[in-house]
Amino acid sequence: MSSESSPESMPLALTAPRAVLSLLRQGIYALVAAVFFGVSAWIPVLLCLDLLGHTWLVSHYLVGCYILPASGLRKGRLIFRPDPNDLPRACALLGFYLVVLALTGGCLAHLWWTGYRLLRKGYQFPSGAVLTLKPTMQALRDPVASAHWFGTGRRPNLCLDCLKRRCPEEGGHRPILDRVYHGRTHKRKDLDCFPLWDHYKSYLLFTVYIGIFHLVSLGIVSWSLGSWWTRWTIPPYVVAAAFLPLVFLWVKMAPFWGQWKNQVFRNQTHHEMGTFVRYRREPAWPMGLAGPNGFEHVVVPFNPWDLGTIGNVRAALGDHWWQWPWFWCIPRRVKEYGTNPDWDLPFGEQWNNFVEGRSFELPQGIELTRPPPAIRRRQGFSSET
Repeated sequence: MSSESSPESMPLALTAPRAVLSLLRQGIYALVAAVFFGVSAWIPVLLCLDLLGHTWLVSHYLVGCYILPASGLRKGRLIFRPDPNDLPRACALLGFYLVVLALTGGCLAHLWWTGYRLLRKGYQFPSGAVLTLKPTMQALRDPVASAHWFGTGRRPNLCLDCLKRRCPEEGGHRPILDRVYHGRTHKRKDLDCFPLWDHYKSYLLFTVYIGIFHLVSLGIVSWSLGSWWTRWTIPPYVVAAAFLPLVFLWVKMAPFWGQWKNQVFRNQTHHEMGTFVRYRREPAWPMGLAGPNGFEHVVVPFNPWDLGTIGNVRAALGDHWWQWPWFWCIPRRVKEYGTNPDWDLPFGEQWNNFVEGRSFELPQGIELTRPPPAIRRRQGFSSET
């Protein structure tokens, strides 16, 4: 039997196409990811062009085709003269569009301003934040390292990435609070540690407003399409219609729904999802308890800051429902972050029940024993109890 038809060569011949397909799939995925991140790097410029382009289309349609001719401010020969009864409707549509534009652009401007401050000055904790040790704190996954930093008077969740550049035992590491994580840009620029709470709301609202913005723009252009008075009637409409699915595709790839599900309804960040929840049999959130006997490291299978669905929504968007749509209404967890002497962020009911249940547990080495019969009778117990 020749070596070409030997049994040893058969597995290689069968797996070779699979290996080629696997390499091809990986190459396609890498190409798509590179294109996506390459385009995302230009997102600020593209968003500005998007907002300006749609604003020009909407204002040109409404103002040029309806408001000016119907109000008599535009003279001359017109192919289409709008009905004067459409003037209030056109003005109302223009006002509604400007409100949506202000909300969308305001969220975007707040995001850019926050990003600029983080890049230039870094994150600054609230002025009233208590940066000392507290009864309950977030901890590292390693109990030995957590106990070590606690013993030195520092937080048990000391950032390991910062340790590579600074030695906290020499006083080079600044104090931190719970749920503070290391950040880097796409270009790998180090941003140190920050909690991100101060711009989550603007980011979340923008993901909703950008879709509403394109829907409103397309609806207004569609309503006034028949009145367009120049030669290019269809191209602007096609451009506005083409942008809508592209925006929804970008929203789907981002993925913005996952951000809303985690950050708003579950009160957990993407980093926490990947570190404490994903690829585990059960979630593992490391926490530290400071008591009279020193530091205790515990790992719980639930999010200690989960306040329930409604509580999480209020924490992310505001205490009252009327504060939710406005990006300038800062949530209380941002303004009061770290100011409480007992905790940095409010804990959920499940964590409070866990801590209360542990307070009734006996320390190791202590066992409950029945007292002698004479003592039981003296305290009012029968001999049968």
